Amino acid sequence: MPQNKNESKKFIRKLSSFSQDRFKFKILWWTRKTKSLFNLKDKVKHVANVVYLGTCLNCQVNYVGETCRNFEIRKAEHEDPNYNSEPARHIAQNKESEFVWKTLDSAPQWKTRKFILLIMKGKKLK
Repeated sequence: MPQNKNESKKFIRKLSSFSQDRFKFKILWWTRKTKSLFNLKDKVKHVANVVYLGTCLNCQVNYVGETCRNFEIRKAEHEDPNYNSEPARHIAQNKESEFVWKTLDSAPQWKTRKFILLIMKGKKLK
């Protein structure tokens, strides 16, 4: 985090200098575009662009999915019974169900993830 703070300060100083100090700049971490200016996120902590597998511990039902978003957020959506996804519906119908999640592959392009997803759905997952 200190590295993010230092890079942010350096960026603000450059903006202020460029505008000849006519404006006061602050960074609001709200939009994806602003976040993309800083490539300092811990990629292990914030995994995205993945194909993943969820397995129900009770009935061994498998779910394969893909996302370009943060994998932890997507997992949380699947585990929320109020959310409309296949695993969420499974959890809503079987209250004792619990999914274990793991990433199968990573691909930045959505077409590649969809292709991997089709291959994985065609295989019999163990």
